[in-house]
Amino acid sequence: HFLLPHIRNPGQDQGKMSHETKSTRRRGIFSMIDDPIPHFHRDEAILEQTNLVLRRHKKRSKPKATGDVEEVLSGVKALTTNTIQEFIPDHSEFTLFFFADASNINSIRLRKLVANFVYNCNQTDCSDFNKSASSCMECICVPNSSYQLELFFRGSGFWCLPLDHRNRSAIIQLLSVSQVPTIIVVNSSTGRCVTKHGLAAIESLTESSSMNELVQEWRNGSSGLSTMQTVAATATSCIIS
Repeated sequence: HFLLPHIRNPGQDQGKMSHETKSTRRRGIFSMIDDPIPHFHRDEAILEQTNLVLRRHKKRSKPKATGDVEEVLSGVKALTTNTIQEFIPDHSEFTLFFFADASNINSIRLRKLVANFVYNCNQTDCSDFNKSASSCMECICVPNSSYQLELFFRGSGFWCLPLDHRNRSAIIQLLSVSQVPTIIVVNSSTGRCVTKHGLAAIESLTESSSMNELVQEWRNGSSGLSTMQTVAATATSCIIS
């Protein structure tokens, strides 16, 4: 696990939106994400290709010059582009806040797992549970550094909370995140945290445990983990001293 860097105390009045309609219709943590953010299109082939490049490049030393980064990026063909869009919470049942770092091997390993989990969840019909939601799951990735940022997001289907977002530090503090990778599951309708052990829950899925059963546990307000699994997930946490 990587520790997140020391968090500066965010200015509460910095960059406040003047549009009351936006802030009032966003509940909980989503009131902090009321401006357009990048969304990267889902592309399975590119997701696989970039994962290979990230893994291969991780085994080498970090790039010392821009040309080195360009060399890595040139190995990925037909890169898709991202679009800047307004994130609308009501369009999904749940939002995963995925705290990650492309220089961390566990983040790279889990990137594909999380992307596929979100994609597969969205192949199911959730209209019986939330009439207004057009999808079951969205993922907002909160990067820990600018290292290989573009490459990490390509083909993932993730939203990106930029490093310079005015509420980034406040969101990290509110969700009490101290390490990467971490996944916080948030109810998109209420803006409230369902579980801070989303990563352990997703990793625990096997052929005998259904993805739909896990999502139903989240609908019931449960983490989807047994007591022993929760204890194990907590025990592996690295807390900032």
